[in-house]
Amino acid sequence: MAIGAQIGFALAGFAPAMTSAVRGTGPNAWLPLALVTFVVRVVASVAAWTARETHTVPMHDLGKVALRPSVTAVI
Repeated sequence: MAIGAQIGFALAGFAPAMTSAVRGTGPNAWLPLALVTFVVRVVASVAAWTARETHTVPMHDLGKVALRPSVTAVI
């Protein structure tokens, strides 16, 4: 969790530069930014939805390979 947060903070630091790069002109200048925001939110939602729930795992058991469930993709 901590390393993921730090990577997220580092990427978020580039948000102003990314928004400047994709902004449009004219009355529809907001549309590219809205699309980028939508994509970022979809990626974050998928990451949150597929993350393992660990609230019932004792602290000393976290990270052990034997406790990791096998995940099969459903398409």
